[in-house]
Amino acid sequence: LYSMIQSMNHRVFVYGTLKQGQPNHHVISDPSNGQSHFVGEGTTARAYPMVVLAPWYNPYVLLAENEDGAKNVEGEVYDVDDTILAEMDRLELHPHWYTRKPCEIQLKSGEHSTCLIYFLVDFRPDLLKLDFLSNFHYKSDSHPHYTPKEGRPVHGESFIDVVKLSKQITELEVKAIEEMLKIK
Repeated sequence: LYSMIQSMNHRVFVYGTLKQGQPNHHVISDPSNGQSHFVGEGTTARAYPMVVLAPWYNPYVLLAENEDGAKNVEGEVYDVDDTILAEMDRLELHPHWYTRKPCEIQLKSGEHSTCLIYFLVDFRPDLLKLDFLSNFHYKSDSHPHYTPKEGRPVHGESFIDVVKLSKQITELEVKAIEEMLKIK
């Protein structure tokens, strides 16, 4: 038991499709991906803008503090091992799309904890004009429903086009993302 706890050396905060009951929670919960432990629910200690963006309605927490209307983002805290963290990085295309950074989280228990969270860093400024959320659920009535990977059309906007909708991206990053997508 001690070695299992010892190996879960990354505390992460998830706010979107990785939460319990969401389409990508299996990345954290599937034992074949590694070891994880649910710590509790919490919110970001600081307010951040969280937006949902078409065409697949992914949630993004923008790394921009003190924006008018920004909210404390609600989510879940997990302790995970290196293997699950690598799977999460692969899903989030860290560091080419989302960027994993430490963030202060207040757990419902009252405890404060520094967790890793996936931010959108080099985002397009017009994203700050969207409505900000405090909580994301993939089938919420407050925004269009998230489209899981298997439900996305083969034709239409490419993944890279979607990334460009949300991020200021270089051609080098486009090549890196394309390589990462070939891995799995």
